Amino acid sequence: MAFVKKEWKDRFTEFAGRRRLTDVETGAETVVDVERDEGLVSQAGDAFSAVNMNDLEQRIYDALEPQNITADSAKYADNAGHAQTAEAAAYADSAGSVAYGNVTGRPTFSLSDTTLTITL
Repeated sequence: MAFVKKEWKDRFTEFAGRRRLTDVETGAETVVDVERDEGLVSQAGDAFSAVNMNDLEQRIYDALEPQNITADSAKYADNAGHAQTAEAAAYADSAGSVAYGNVTGRPTFSLSDTTLTITL
């Protein structure tokens, strides 16, 4: 199944820090505004935002799309541990199946950084 990108959107509300508190014993409700009071921030970290999440979606999409994998940059290890180029690994019959040793079937592909893994 191909990776399907999701478009992330930021959440906008009228009262972002507002919460409703309910006393579990009496059922009485109180509406309060909450704000962060975390003390000294030693590392701000990355914002959970639509911009950051959409960038992540695009990078995953780019990494998983077969047309973005070149035979020169992608390598995998075969069953015997030998390094093969993606071009050699992509050799397939007209049905899209490959035969290697005593293993046959339709391969699956995964990519991390510049390593292509092909599983039969």
